Amino acid sequence: MVAAGLFTLVVVPAAEARNFHVAGGIQYVTQGGIEKKKGNLADATRIYGKAIAQLTQGLEEDPKDLEAWDYLGIAYAELDSAAKAGSAFGSGIDKICALGDEKKKLCERIRSNREYYWVIYFNKAIAAYQKATAGLGEGKEPEASAVQPAIDAMSQAVAVNPGNPKAYCNLAAFQANAKQKDQALATIQTGLEKAPGDSCLMQRKEQLSFASANEAVQTGNFGPAITAYEKQLAANPNDAGMAQSVGELYFKQGTQQEESAGKEADATKKTELTTQAKTSFAGAAKWFGKYHEAKPEDENGTYNYTIALLRSGNASEGAKMAQGLLTVKGDSPEYHSLMASAYRDLKVDDAAQGHALVTRVLKDGTKEADAAGAAQKAAAQYGATSAPAKALKEMGPPDEVRGLTIGDYPVETWLWLGKKHATLFSKGKQVTEVDWTAVASAAKPAPTAKAQTKKSR
Repeated sequence: MVAAGLFTLVVVPAAEARNFHVAGGIQYVTQGGIEKKKGNLADATRIYGKAIAQLTQGLEEDPKDLEAWDYLGIAYAELDSAAKAGSAFGSGIDKICALGDEKKKLCERIRSNREYYWVIYFNKAIAAYQKATAGLGEGKEPEASAVQPAIDAMSQAVAVNPGNPKAYCNLAAFQANAKQKDQALATIQTGLEKAPGDSCLMQRKEQLSFASANEAVQTGNFGPAITAYEKQLAANPNDAGMAQSVGELYFKQGTQQEESAGKEADATKKTELTTQAKTSFAGAAKWFGKYHEAKPEDENGTYNYTIALLRSGNASEGAKMAQGLLTVKGDSPEYHSLMASAYRDLKVDDAAQGHALVTRVLKDGTKEADAAGAAQKAAAQYGATSAPAKALKEMGPPDEVRGLTIGDYPVETWLWLGKKHATLFSKGKQVTEVDWTAVASAAKPAPTAKAQTKKSR
């Protein structure tokens, strides 16, 4: 919001041999300017009023005297009647400038005079807004009442020159800051009708759409925000941050729908909500996936993508992403939990149970200070032919050893993080082993007896 440069008001002596009232009106405008310069504002106001009466009557009697429109606009503007001044200037410009070279100088003059008053109102509005925001801390907005003088002045700038989009754009900003969002949207719409595609107005429209959408989110209505953000992404498809934001909105919407489904007693509605939740989580996965493509090094982004894939029902892709996370951080209980969820959905039960056990041990187990020493102690305790001794011989010393008692069974977990492997023991016997070098596949069901039997001849 920057003040506009000032123009110079142009007033010329009245021409001879013209309508009496037009000539008199022009003289009044000149005289009013003289009194204003002297500081006789009351006299100037009275004289400008006479000018309006004379010029109005003169135009009725001689509508061909187009110069009268310029003076009528000046008289109205000096009386602070912005809308009437704008109408007079606008009528004059339409009639005069349509004549081309014949009235070129007069066309330039009336445009310049209208711009002169537009700049006055525009700068007055900027000054009023600066006053309203002076001394406010960062991120704080002024009171609506404090912004109103700026709104009033910028509305006058719009009225004087309805074709200038800059005033509409600033007026909409002031209205939005005064919590007048409906009025701001109406201002933008009117401005775009006057100046289709204006970049400032289009940007302001997007900003207001985001603001309204974000307000809707606070009430649990995620649809408007998703629509607004996806529209922005369509224009800027490489905006990774926006893709992440859309993913978060879809995920919140899916969680809300899932929770509603859990509370729903009606079976049909429950199914509908569950389906809607899956669709929302699929939307989250789509946009989290876009973010992951742009920033594959962001571990949190990959985690969000994996969660969304699993919640949407895409267990196969979710398992691949979880395996990738474990490759980076094999001692993460969260990532083993993701892997367990993926395997449960894929019906790979042994692997699911193994990762679930590792998750529990990593969360609640006690970590041995000397992993290699603890492994050697277990191998010696249970003997050279024991499972711990064999694992130590085949795999070498583990990177971590963690112990946890589950029920009545002490469980000791050895983790070889570099080899992406874990083995769980209880009292010297192997409980299970977990490997995340690749995603395990579900065992194919054995052929049925009927399929194996050949038909007799």
